[in-house]
Amino acid sequence: FHQVTFRHGELDNARFTADGQNIVYTASWEGAPSEVFTVPANQSGGRSLGIQNARLLAVSRTGELALALAPRPVGNSSFMLSGTLARGSMAGGAPKAEIENVAAADYAPDGKSLAIVRYLPDQRISQLEYPIGTVLFKNAMLTGLRFSPDGRHLAFIDHANASDDRGNAVILRATGEKVARGPLRDSQRGLAWSPAGDEIWLTSPLMDGSMLGLDLKGRSRALLNMPGRLFVRDVAADGRVLLGEGDTRRGIVVVSDNGESQRDVSWLDYSYLRGITNDGKTIIFDEEGNGAAGGYRTYVRNVDGSPAIEVGSGYGVAISDDKAWTMSMRFVEGGNELWLQPVGAGQARRISPPGWGAANGARFFADGKRVVYIAREPKSQRSRTYIQTLDGGAPRAVTAEGVNGVLISPDQRWIAVASPAGPAMAPVEGGALKPIQGAQPGDSVRGWTDDGQLYVANGPATLLRIDKLDPFTGRRTLWRELRAPAIVGVRPALPVITPDGRTYAYGYGLGFSDLYAMTGVR
Repeated sequence: FHQVTFRHGELDNARFTADGQNIVYTASWEGAPSEVFTVPANQSGGRSLGIQNARLLAVSRTGELALALAPRPVGNSSFMLSGTLARGSMAGGAPKAEIENVAAADYAPDGKSLAIVRYLPDQRISQLEYPIGTVLFKNAMLTGLRFSPDGRHLAFIDHANASDDRGNAVILRATGEKVARGPLRDSQRGLAWSPAGDEIWLTSPLMDGSMLGLDLKGRSRALLNMPGRLFVRDVAADGRVLLGEGDTRRGIVVVSDNGESQRDVSWLDYSYLRGITNDGKTIIFDEEGNGAAGGYRTYVRNVDGSPAIEVGSGYGVAISDDKAWTMSMRFVEGGNELWLQPVGAGQARRISPPGWGAANGARFFADGKRVVYIAREPKSQRSRTYIQTLDGGAPRAVTAEGVNGVLISPDQRWIAVASPAGPAMAPVEGGALKPIQGAQPGDSVRGWTDDGQLYVANGPATLLRIDKLDPFTGRRTLWRELRAPAIVGVRPALPVITPDGRTYAYGYGLGFSDLYAMTGVR
């Protein structure tokens, strides 16, 4: 091992140059915006290339850099970023912007042509293009795009859910034909080709310190297993491996009494907040880390700090007002299923029809007899919003495809949704969408107030502004400004807020990693 970085902050993509003599990497140190650095491969530290608020995507054999400028989260993903594709140079100078909404890219061995992953915001889909403009593959999220050394194959990780790094490694011919698909893993990020180009090397940074190989026939083998959590970044022609090693955790904070009281209510090592009851006394969350024993487990917990109750498997999605039932999303081959699970005694059962792909969004109506959820029907390209009774009724679509949302108004008449035309309200009984007046670019609707207004969040995580917005008149008033703690590696998520505004909760990520160059992997 040779440790390359030591500073406090978050490490991102890293690549060897073609000759293996230098390393180029992206990092956000001490809370500063992401920046591109270079360092000789046998040294530590790094010299800034003067390219800030950018993310390294690839390095060509001629030393050209493919970058994503002004990277931002894709949809509701906590780890996939997209930005404006630009080409830059290690010699300096301003990068030349080319294509918007690019999440990944890699150079072909000729050093000129690029394969890219482009995110389509209106469809919430990522697509692999090679050459640029020719679509080879589509799904919710695609990461880790890499050309094989001979340029004959493309490999990437296919994620069916844009908010989760669970996925399968896929190898295609550069012309688009499928070659191999690896097994589904609960965490799958990081991909690089072996020096011989006969297999790809993969890591699972939210699970463990293992690295696996997947060959062109779909056969897997173990390459490395060590303490910690590994993220493979690149492999040089001589076999040296660039690895990120560190730890990532998630936690939950509840703020009550109009901001006067705070409590950390995290449970295990990866507590992912999903919602809070209207009275502000109970949260629903799931555990996704090692503490969940290789799966996803739904929990509920009272915010007074009493022990959490494990409800069942899957993502936690929603909890009923009477706290007797939860909804969870379970993962099955070919799609996700929405399940109704009792908090106490009772029988769990599936809600969504067989073969449908449920998304991570659902709510109970106040009567406890109906639910609203987001799903995609078989053979449909996009999801939409459905209402379904819990007595065995069939789902009823209340929006067109591509229009999604589950936040129910206090009078139970409207559902706040996101549409290609912007934020809107869908009538529960059916009918045309009603645009939300006063919505601004960058707004995230977080919930309804008691008096029928919306909580909308906008701004950077360092200083998040939350307004109350009247969706009928457009009148906005400040509710609260939330400032992120000045602690390197802490990333607060958007809050969930009770209708009376007395209590809110937010999840946070806590991560750190260092870059290492390693030899001896075969």
